[in-house]
Amino acid sequence: MTGSKQSELIYPDCPPEFSEVLTHFHKISDVTDIGILAYKDLMQAEITPEEVELIKDIDYIKRAVINGKKPDQVMELFSWHN
Repeated sequence: MTGSKQSELIYPDCPPEFSEVLTHFHKISDVTDIGILAYKDLMQAEITPEEVELIKDIDYIKRAVINGKKPDQVMELFSWHN
């Protein structure tokens, strides 16, 4: 431990327009269609189809990083978005 953040942990602040999506993501325990639907119904949350896709993308990125992908490798996975 050096007492400073590793470069992998330095990232920009979340844009305000995504804060609600991230809040939903952190509260959903099972990021599947059924898990998202259950969360939506139980919490009476209004989640648009676009937000569902974002939640799934965030989960995919999280799993990729957990499995050893570097940030630039993860971004390559989404290069079709550019």
